[in-house]
Amino acid sequence: MLSSALAAAGGMEEALRRELGTSVLRATGHLGGGCISQGQSYETDDGRVYVKSNSKPEARRMFEGEMASLEAILKTGTIKVPKPIKVIDLPGVTTLFVMEHLEMRGLNRHSSKLGTQLADLHLHNQQLGEKLKKEESTVGKGQGQMEVQFVDQFGFHTVTCCGYLPQVNDWQADWVTFFARQRIQPQMDMIEKNSGDREARELWARLQLKIPSLFCDVEIVPALLHGDLWGGNVAEDDSGPIIFDPASFYGHSEYELAIAGMFGGFSSSFYSAYHSKIPKAPGFEKRLKLYQLFHYMNHWNHFGSGLLDIVVNNDGSTAIDFNLEYRVGKENARKMFEGEMASLEAIQKTNIVRVPQPIKVIDLPGGGAMFVMEYLKMKHLSKYSSKLGEQIADLHLYNQKLGEKLRKEGNTIGRVKEPVTLNFSMWISLDFIRPLAVVIYHRLQAQLDLIEKDYGDREARELWSQLKVKIPEMFSDVEIVPALLHGDLWAGNVAEDDSGPIIFDPASFYGHSEFELAIAGMFADRE
Repeated sequence: MLSSALAAAGGMEEALRRELGTSVLRATGHLGGGCISQGQSYETDDGRVYVKSNSKPEARRMFEGEMASLEAILKTGTIKVPKPIKVIDLPGVTTLFVMEHLEMRGLNRHSSKLGTQLADLHLHNQQLGEKLKKEESTVGKGQGQMEVQFVDQFGFHTVTCCGYLPQVNDWQADWVTFFARQRIQPQMDMIEKNSGDREARELWARLQLKIPSLFCDVEIVPALLHGDLWGGNVAEDDSGPIIFDPASFYGHSEYELAIAGMFGGFSSSFYSAYHSKIPKAPGFEKRLKLYQLFHYMNHWNHFGSGLLDIVVNNDGSTAIDFNLEYRVGKENARKMFEGEMASLEAIQKTNIVRVPQPIKVIDLPGGGAMFVMEYLKMKHLSKYSSKLGEQIADLHLYNQKLGEKLRKEGNTIGRVKEPVTLNFSMWISLDFIRPLAVVIYHRLQAQLDLIEKDYGDREARELWSQLKVKIPEMFSDVEIVPALLHGDLWAGNVAEDDSGPIIFDPASFYGHSEFELAIAGMFADRE
């Protein structure tokens, strides 16, 4: 229905047929997307393609940077990426980016191979330089060369975006200058502009003086980087690892590992394989903290500020305390965070699966809010996948078992004058099930209303009227006891530590346990 909405609004499918020169264009049902862009796969005359769409004014610039990044990585022949095809402007403001569709799953079996191939990517330019040095075939002061040549400066031939914020990639001969002026400084400028935070400016002034000391006796050859290599941008298929959604430039290879270590997604075998080819240089850990500063600030500028505590140590390294949700500034921020807090509390009370301990929602002066919670040091879900499956099942069975235990005592909720709310409005009951069709209508109708409002898609409305007549028959003879759900259990919201699995960022309600598995199977392979 979403593809129908987009087609009716801006002639998306017609534009794709024309631009791709295909007579066949059939949506496959493979949806994807994240907080930046949305995606859909299509069958065409030449095979399956994946189409990303974005309606921000800067979408073309963002997609052109991603396309250039994929092309650059592809030319090295070191690691698999989707083959980019075309950036297409639709009438209005929407821009599309068409690329090869790859059947991907979460990174698991090929973690070690990813480490090896990423190191090969980072070493490719250095090895090319050693091979071509005598020929003096260098680039860096020009743009748009077609051949793969040695790059002797830091930067990139076009703007790339980490998230939707543009990165300044002007060529610089010195890495420290490039990083300070073209990575940290623009982020600091945005923070000061948006928050008026003079203290951050003072800390940055102090840090700038200490940065050169972190690079004493470190030789840095420009390496082609993915640029945004967090756990949500890596995957695998049967042939090996895949990386996607890059924001490339030529920089210090250590920079790549900063965001990889911040949000989980990479096993110890990945790091062992990588460092077997590119060993840690002296001062690696301190520089990693410095590079992580960029990504924390970038997230701060994407989603709002908060109590991001940056401490400049005497040795020039940075200590970052990042124990809270940093998304603020939206009109419904308090409502969103209160729902998340209630969801965490409800899951926590079952004592089944681990979640961060919620602490407090705080209103910010001038609007917006922040959500403070326990900091958990998490890594990519790998060792405890089976245990997570068991714990999610136990979570879903918890209410049913509680009902069986307490039925005789009449200890139930749900028959109240007003619905009990856990982020989504839905009655909670142990012995009374609100008609399931009503619940499904409530979910889908709300989405349909948004589609119709944003795109004016009457075709989607007609399809919905046909579908809702058929929904009740799908649940004939199915007994459903309300189960407490996480509500948004995709791969980006699960992790683990040494003690077991962790789930976070819930949007809980009591519903059908099967509902939980829908998104779990949809977005395992996309940002």
